[in-house]
Amino acid sequence: MKWLTRFNPFRAGVSTLSNPDQWLVDAILGGMSTAAGVTVTPLKALGVSTVFACVNRVSQSVATIPLKLYRSLPGGGRVEATEHPLYSLLHDSPNPEMTSGDFRRAVQSHLTLRNNGYALIVRNGLGQVAELWPIDYADVLLSRDERTRELLYRVQGKPVPASQILHLRSMTVNGVLGLDTVSTGRDTIALAIALQDNASKFFANGSRPGSILEHPGVLGEDAAKRLRESFERLYKGSENAYKVAVLEEGLKFVSNRTDNKDSQFLESKKEQALAICQLFGIPPHKVGILDHATFSNIEHQNIEYVQDTLLSACSAWEQTLNMKLLTEVERRTYSFGFVLDGLLRGDIKTRYEAYAIARNWGWLNADDIRGLENMNPLPDGKGRVYLQPLNMVEAGTKPAAPNFAPPP
Repeated sequence: MKWLTRFNPFRAGVSTLSNPDQWLVDAILGGMSTAAGVTVTPLKALGVSTVFACVNRVSQSVATIPLKLYRSLPGGGRVEATEHPLYSLLHDSPNPEMTSGDFRRAVQSHLTLRNNGYALIVRNGLGQVAELWPIDYADVLLSRDERTRELLYRVQGKPVPASQILHLRSMTVNGVLGLDTVSTGRDTIALAIALQDNASKFFANGSRPGSILEHPGVLGEDAAKRLRESFERLYKGSENAYKVAVLEEGLKFVSNRTDNKDSQFLESKKEQALAICQLFGIPPHKVGILDHATFSNIEHQNIEYVQDTLLSACSAWEQTLNMKLLTEVERRTYSFGFVLDGLLRGDIKTRYEAYAIARNWGWLNADDIRGLENMNPLPDGKGRVYLQPLNMVEAGTKPAAPNFAPPP
């Protein structure tokens, strides 16, 4: 049996303490080493505001989009399968402690941050899905049996059959494990952490860089140590900022570092924020970077966010739920689907103009339009009538002769 490590999905191999792979070293040390000299862990990565905003934004979006189970109709089309037990399980509450939104937010957070999201499938005595529980990414190890080629999961050290694991994955190179975003982009995240730590230390020192004390004479080691400690005690720290320093015996204060302005700190911080947005595939305006956002393009940027980011995440959910929760027979009739129409709608003027075109050309009726706007149907079935332009006929049909008879 070979472990497919969550740290290195490019290869499946055995790592021992005598000959450890880098992922095992990182796991023992509690993080991943980087060129910036900063150790990156998932929790530390979330401490970067841009990383937190990216993960939070996608997980919130997926949690708030309606998720429904549909039943296909014999003549085409589909309806909500409210009679099926799985409908309420995914739409309302997948377990006694969580709402559907809570459950999806938890799993999607791991899926966004680590490109793998897990949930435990609990079945009743009849083999039907009764509950779904999110599983922490760090509690799961995946292996493949060399004889049967079957995937095996270990959750907190205990073996769990693949049939009981709901495994969502994003970008993957082997079709089994998603590429861990934190480990793959650790240098990008580490630089953001380093910039953040630099800012914290800068302001902790009263916004004053480290400096040198010059003395005209020769000081012994003990005297230099006492002078440095005395000066730091009196003037170091934000509580001592802007105090007047009294220098005696020709002592001079010389700055030894560039300040944040000279090092282009703000520019570097913004560039790293943009790099993290690229890493997670999130438009910058969704995390508060509005440099290129205007009133005229923000609507289209929101639509791009749905099409380029959310659609991929929702597709992973839909296909995995269909595969793991529905039987082969049920998949011929039933399917899960997110309702993304509301997110793709434009402003009210654009929507009403589109509705008017669809209504006049006959592919939407009044009730269809009212449903898209979360309104009830018209009474007595009056809204189910489809209109059709009088000057339109089927191709090849001879038009009727005009009637010039005078009105009665």
